[in-house]
Amino acid sequence: MSQVTVLELQRAWRALQSGQFSGAVRHRSEVGGWTPAEPVLPVLGAHAQCGASTVALALATVAAPARVVECASGPSCGLVGAPTTEIGDCGNGWTRGLRADVLIDRCHEILLGATEVPLPAEVSHPLTRTVLDVGWDPTHVLSVSSWLSSWLLGAPCVVVVATVSVPSLRRLENTLSVLTEPLCLAAVVGPPLKRWPKTVTGTLGAQTRRLIETQRLVSVPTIASLRLAGITPEPLPKPLLAAAEDILLAAEELSSTPTQTKKDT
Repeated sequence: MSQVTVLELQRAWRALQSGQFSGAVRHRSEVGGWTPAEPVLPVLGAHAQCGASTVALALATVAAPARVVECASGPSCGLVGAPTTEIGDCGNGWTRGLRADVLIDRCHEILLGATEVPLPAEVSHPLTRTVLDVGWDPTHVLSVSSWLSSWLLGAPCVVVVATVSVPSLRRLENTLSVLTEPLCLAAVVGPPLKRWPKTVTGTLGAQTRRLIETQRLVSVPTIASLRLAGITPEPLPKPLLAAAEDILLAAEELSSTPTQTKKDT
């Protein structure tokens, strides 16, 4: 994947705000057209293959009864192997699976872009939280008008996932530079912060350093078995769930912060 600059992301954000949307795809959903009863926590990967779907599933597992809505195009879904039970078609282009007390909704259609992601399916019982696994490149999803971009720009908290490497943390910095209205948490997959190499810490941007200073960066352990086999119906490792608990606690704290205080942080 090619490197995306802060300037490109800022242009995409300004285009979204001004109504100059790109992408020749059909619109199947409206901005802000989804009004769930439960709190929603968007999870956005700073780039592909950074572990965002794994983090999203861990967050829903800790918050259960909860739901993950994986918004990627059908062939790109990373949670296909996660359910222990397949419920099947739940309407509006979604397939539903069940994993203990976690619903896993994923698109079963090929989507050309974020504007084609259908509104999430209805749920028949109360949930404590829905975790949105955004599943699209930040540059793309923030440059088009959709209910998904609306939630990214308007949610009280967004979790941005990256890994401990210079290219990944540069992508994290770029993404943080655009997501200025919702407060962000960073979930960084790899060793704890105190063990990051100097080649990494020496290149951190101002936004990322700010997250570290305000304790809004959470380390997520690398799980070798998940890197090898991907997500399966087996229970998630306890160290991963412990990190998810830390993320949820931080997200709840940010979500309860008064709006004026948020903007001043």
